[in-house]
Amino acid sequence: MASVESRSGSESASFRASSSPVIRDTRSYVEETHQKVAGLAKKASESRSIFPVDTMGRGLNLPPLVNHDGRSGMLAVDNLAEAGANPEELARFLDRRGSWNHERLLENPFRMTPENLDRAIKEMLVGLNRLIDRSLDYPQAEGFNRHGEGHSSRVVKVARQLVEEDARLRKKKGFRQEEIVAILAGRFHDIGNLLSRSTHSFVSDRMTRAIVPRIVDNPDLYRQVHQAIVLHPSDSLRKVTTELWTPEKKPTARWKKMRKHLGAGGLAMIMADKVDIGRERISDKADSKTIFKDPHAEVNYWGKNDGVEVSEDGKILVWVVKYTPQINEADIKRYPHFARELQRQQEDSSYKPRFFEEWIDLFLQLYNSRVVTFTDCGFALFPSVEQVSVIFVNEEGYKRSSQVIFDKKEFDIQSKQFLQEYASPMSE
Repeated sequence: MASVESRSGSESASFRASSSPVIRDTRSYVEETHQKVAGLAKKASESRSIFPVDTMGRGLNLPPLVNHDGRSGMLAVDNLAEAGANPEELARFLDRRGSWNHERLLENPFRMTPENLDRAIKEMLVGLNRLIDRSLDYPQAEGFNRHGEGHSSRVVKVARQLVEEDARLRKKKGFRQEEIVAILAGRFHDIGNLLSRSTHSFVSDRMTRAIVPRIVDNPDLYRQVHQAIVLHPSDSLRKVTTELWTPEKKPTARWKKMRKHLGAGGLAMIMADKVDIGRERISDKADSKTIFKDPHAEVNYWGKNDGVEVSEDGKILVWVVKYTPQINEADIKRYPHFARELQRQQEDSSYKPRFFEEWIDLFLQLYNSRVVTFTDCGFALFPSVEQVSVIFVNEEGYKRSSQVIFDKKEFDIQSKQFLQEYASPMSE
């Protein structure tokens, strides 16, 4: 049974639901599959107008546009300049007319070592990653969760660890290619946020294709990279896996399809993306007096990812999330505006901090789809896993903790009921 359990003795809740209809999958390319799924074809079309440059370099004279809320159709170069972007940094990616102006990566990343590839991409995207956070922050008073270099570095680190764990369980000595898929997908999956939040995964894919030319020596791995980038948002992955990749009403068939189309590296990247929460993701805009009106900021402030582990026998997968109510000197120096606003609110007699149980409830309302996506990909990446647990622990030293548990045989029923139980308009 999937349940939320509390070790402090509170009542557990079970989740059950019926299965959804499926459509037989006929093609493997994500460029073709997303055309078959309602909503994804529209996003793909929008991404082509936002970032017109294609793999062959066509569209270089057509300037990319911004499609953030309230700024749809604005030239990206104008939006970023207005947001205060460094002109020299901006010139590395967009010329004076606003057209795309970026160097290409090495012709075949799969010939590089994982370490050299990760270092090369990180250095190449330094300026672009700074522009991403500036672009996302600009339209919103309280800022936006960070999606730049820090996020991609943490995603790559965790994804590589998961790939290594998969190799251990499969008793596979070499896993360099899977690592490279994870690095490419991890470093590039969010770069589309520079131009569009709502269609960022499709824009990220198009930008990646413009930077990394088609890899003729490794076409299957190349497709895994791009499918992982396009499908890393939970809603997109769920639509494709349930409507196209499940030939029968059996989750085991879906997990085989996911493993085939996304590979170990792609699955690991998506899992790593879902578990990346913590204060490092909080924007620190000067006008952050509204920060505590943003539930996403609250979830990231009060808790953090504390690790993903697979049991020695490979039967249990665990994601640990730690409640972190204290703010330290390092946080104050790193987020001065945020810390100042926290202090102001604490001095307000009406202020009430998020307690452990309240924070867990907020987390599950916001990130219920993350939990399900992490679990779904976990079963696909690790076939031996029979149970996935998301454990919430209290940093204050109390023994109480809570957990969400999914059993492999009941996952589809449990996950649907879980999503219904914590359905919220705030969800990811």
